[in-house]
Amino acid sequence: MRPSVKCLLKNQIMQGPDTASNITGWTDHVWNGAMFGITYAVMVGGFPFRKRGGGTAGALMGMAYGLMLGVGFLGSPVPNAVGAGEWGADMWPKFQITVLLAHAGFGALVGWLVRRLGNRIAPPWAIAPELLPGRARTAQE
Repeated sequence: MRPSVKCLLKNQIMQGPDTASNITGWTDHVWNGAMFGITYAVMVGGFPFRKRGGGTAGALMGMAYGLMLGVGFLGSPVPNAVGAGEWGADMWPKFQITVLLAHAGFGALVGWLVRRLGNRIAPPWAIAPELLPGRARTAQE
């Protein structure tokens, strides 16, 4: 039985999972997912999917975002720390397939939700000029 990330988080990698490490792992995953979802919503907002049929485009862009997160995870030290080897090579191919499919699904859902619920969120590059000191005065006048 390979050690899990949950055990690694609680510094009990050789003891195996227990209720506390499961709660820690789930909390970590939910928190990370929320933060990556919020980051996507803030960075992308409703742009450029403000027209009919944008849900599919939003899901595809979100899927690309999720796959980038998955590849970033695979390239991090975590797979090696949990016994999967660098890039998860010791558990090829099920580790990589699971990671990439899970992140692609997460990204597609986030992309679709941002399109459906967040299309009024202005992307940062749209509001950044208004935050500049010279622009703020003209907006108030």
